[in-house]
Amino acid sequence: MKQSREFGRVNDIRASRIFPESLAPRRKELVLTFRASMIREIERTGCLEGATAVWSMWPGYLEQPGAQRLLDFLNRHQMPLIQLHGSGHAYMQDLRRFARAMAPKRIVPIHSSAPHRFGEFFDAVELHDDGQWWEC
Repeated sequence: MKQSREFGRVNDIRASRIFPESLAPRRKELVLTFRASMIREIERTGCLEGATAVWSMWPGYLEQPGAQRLLDFLNRHQMPLIQLHGSGHAYMQDLRRFARAMAPKRIVPIHSSAPHRFGEFFDAVELHDDGQWWEC
């Protein structure tokens, strides 16, 4: 919000906003979603006593070097980690139905182990390497 200077958008959620100082007193009734970049801010709130972490992404991500910061955080706070992976991947028939409904000018596969195969199932497939920027 600060970078885009779209402060007016905050008004839409103002009634639901919870401030950091409200987290610790309400820690037994709240569920918090956060990313590792928020660790220091979360620690300052004092809301972690008795907390449990739930990991709902692919378990293999926890074995990658980038996960060490999160794992150190969990260990530091003696926070148990429960893994509940729910796939966000769709079946091919659902993807094809979605593509027909959207009628896109192009389809760019991302986060795929077989992007080269998309042309077998979809029209207007455009391949780009991970990390490559392109013009829309």
